[in-house]
Amino acid sequence: MRDAPPVVSVVGAKGFLGTAITRHLRGIGVVVHEFDRNEPIMTVDGLDPRVFSSSFVIWAASSINPLIAEGDP
Repeated sequence: MRDAPPVVSVVGAKGFLGTAITRHLRGIGVVVHEFDRNEPIMTVDGLDPRVFSSSFVIWAASSINPLIAEGDP
C-alpha cells in the first residue's frame, strides 16, 4: 500500500517566491493548497479548512518590492 502524498499549504502562492515553491513541491509529488490575496487563508469563519489537512504551512506572502526595500531598509 502506498503512503498518501504529503500536503502543504502555501500562503503567497501566486507571488515571486510562492510560485517557485509551489512548482517545486508539485514536481516532487506534494499536494499543495494555494492561498493568496484572492483566496486568503483566513475567512470570516476562521482558517480555511484545507489548512487542517496540511502537514506544513509555508508563509511566502509579502508586500515588499525592490523599490520599497531600497527606500526603507
